[in-house]
Amino acid sequence: MKLLQQPDDGVMPLVSGINNAKTSIEILIFRLNQREIEKALANAVGRGVSVQALIAHVNSSNEVSLRKLELRLLATGVTVSRTADN
Repeated sequence: MKLLQQPDDGVMPLVSGINNAKTSIEILIFRLNQREIEKALANAVGRGVSVQALIAHVNSSNEVSLRKLELRLLATGVTVSRTADN
């Protein structure tokens, strides 16, 4: 396991970690505007990796964008949960 601090470490170490996952991925999402990460998560599911995402109930943008993300991830086979509140 390696800790990545964002945004300092950039997107590529995270994408690389997702691409190299063999059995499972657990990710907490407050806001996701990096399509590379979303695509890597979908590809991981396609490889048979169990992907679980916890998405924030709300963020500084709005709940609509989080709901759209949730639906996109669910469509790819990611198991998605939402936090209970703010």
